[in-house]
Amino acid sequence: LVPPPPPSAEEREANGPIVTVTCEFHPDEVQEGHDDLRRHCLTLRGGERVEVLAIGDGWVYARVQGSTPELLGYVPENRVEFGEAGAGAPPSGEPDPESCPELPGSALVD
Repeated sequence: LVPPPPPSAEEREANGPIVTVTCEFHPDEVQEGHDDLRRHCLTLRGGERVEVLAIGDGWVYARVQGSTPELLGYVPENRVEFGEAGAGAPPSGEPDPESCPELPGSALVD
């Protein structure tokens, strides 16, 4: 499991697509032994909006929209919605956490 490296400061200045988080995510969901990845993950709730800065190996490196100070980090690609559905209004209500997809690759929860 090797997510993409964080983009450079210059790359972060360029605006990426805005997507909607469909299921909450917390770094504690990342399996033990992947501490470097866990340390760089975002804590997100369903309905939050993030700007995609990089994608790879099932992970999105994103900036939380409107965060001050700027919040940057990884979130599983299968926990965000791309395209027209992700560009609209945030979903209504929080999905059942048990219905959220599993993490990509070998970072699955114990």
